Amino acid sequence: MSDIRNSAMFGVISIIVLVSLGVTIFGVDIVLAKSMTVKAGTPVMLQFQQAVNSKFNDVGDKPNVIVMQDVVVDGSVVIRGGSPAVATVIKAQKAGAVGASGVIEVEITGVHAVDGTLIRISGARISEEGRDKQTESIVITLLCCILALLMTGEPGEILAGTQVTGYTIANMDVTMEE
Repeated sequence: MSDIRNSAMFGVISIIVLVSLGVTIFGVDIVLAKSMTVKAGTPVMLQFQQAVNSKFNDVGDKPNVIVMQDVVVDGSVVIRGGSPAVATVIKAQKAGAVGASGVIEVEITGVHAVDGTLIRISGARISEEGRDKQTESIVITLLCCILALLMTGEPGEILAGTQVTGYTIANMDVTMEE
């Protein structure tokens, strides 16, 4: 009977030592962390912090876009308002001669959760076309001056403060600290 108690006691002491060692090496955060699931289709409100313009921006530019408000799951913030989003200019067509307008298009593909996890989003693509001046250019050319063919349209522009909603693509687990 003494051997059973000793082996049971040895097991309990071993577990206590291993847990203590784990807390010492890896920190208390691992022991206290819990996981929350951000469901696919969760809306994320986004806002442009700067204007994006087909005259000044090029394909590949990374405009400043942020999450507008906290995204909350079961009372816990999983994506913090004010955190940066992953945004890229995917089309930047300059305004052209004969009054052709410019076009700018930006796609926002992800946001970062509170634990740093990249959460992919979709539906957050915005495109703006400038004012077309082709008719004006042609009419002025026909009525008075050939130089009116050099008239350009207006650039496409997404204004600072423009809001767009993206939706999470897949269920993602986010580690929360308690």
